Amino acid sequence: MSSSFSQTVKISKRYIFFIQISLILVWGILFSVDYFNEGLKVGAFFHALILGALGASISLMRRVGNMEEKVIAQLNEDKIYSILVSILYGVLMTGVGYLLFMSEILSGDNGGGLFTTNLFPNFTIPSSNSSLLRQFIEMEPEGMKNTGKLLVWSFIAGYSERFVTGILSQLEKQGNRTS
Repeated sequence: MSSSFSQTVKISKRYIFFIQISLILVWGILFSVDYFNEGLKVGAFFHALILGALGASISLMRRVGNMEEKVIAQLNEDKIYSILVSILYGVLMTGVGYLLFMSEILSGDNGGGLFTTNLFPNFTIPSSNSSLLRQFIEMEPEGMKNTGKLLVWSFIAGYSERFVTGILSQLEKQGNRTS
């Protein structure tokens, strides 16, 4: 391993680390807004996205050490853009996973979704008097246990690029059997 290659790996890991610190700070701000401002609800969606981004960044950090030299050179050439695209992909997969839980396609133990297990979170039903966006933000997991499940699955969805795409493939197969 050449010294320029190991230096490029160090620089890439440093960028990823600072992104992780930034994500943790943003998550802390979200917690503070939720805790100290009773009138403004942040909702579980944004917390899930932050955890998905953290999962994607940790996955990327682990992969950087195992990448080939020319991939690392490309990563170094594109700098922060390559890192952010990888993390954005994890965030998008987390958002899709959240929608699968929220819509009860993947549902908890008392749900009636296509895939039902006690490993998936159950969500509350928001008041129907508010706008669609407000209902989306107000929809939350039922209690702390379901919040924990959501946050763990959000991290996994960001960390494992194949998690949500695997579920979507299963849904596609099941849809093809019923048609």
